[in-house]
Amino acid sequence: MNQDLANPESGTRIRHDLELLDEIIQKGFKTLSLNDAVIQRMEDVT
Repeated sequence: MNQDLANPESGTRIRHDLELLDEIIQKGFKTLSLNDAVIQRMEDVT
């Protein structure tokens, strides 16, 4: 693992992985927000 971190390309790879993780998290929060909105509408109807 330490050898991986010493590799200059590792920083780029780690940054890329973190950007992908951030994108996944943002999409997850958007999905949760949409689910909350749907649930709220369903509760309003009933």
